Amino acid sequence: MPVETGTSGQGGDGNILDALDQHVPTSFYWSLTILATVGGFLFGYDTSNIGSALNFVPYDLHGFAMGYLVAGASLGAAAGALAAGPLTDRLRPATAGAP
Repeated sequence: MPVETGTSGQGGDGNILDALDQHVPTSFYWSLTILATVGGFLFGYDTSNIGSALNFVPYDLHGFAMGYLVAGASLGAAAGALAAGPLTDRLRPATAGAP
């Protein structure tokens, strides 16, 4: 079912949000929603744990250095996750069932 997304003055007869509201969400969309929700929760949880652990850092850090320490932990986790995908694809057994 094609949906025109133009404005009302340019020949469009509908709003894309109205068209999306008429579709029933599939399990794929629910899976993405749950994944994004859990990911956001874990990111906030991780950041709060790092922030509370900063009181125990044995260095006298201020300003940029303290922010870099907090951001570095999250960036390291993101880099590890990005590297784990291709590494897993290369090292998994051929009988894992996935193409």
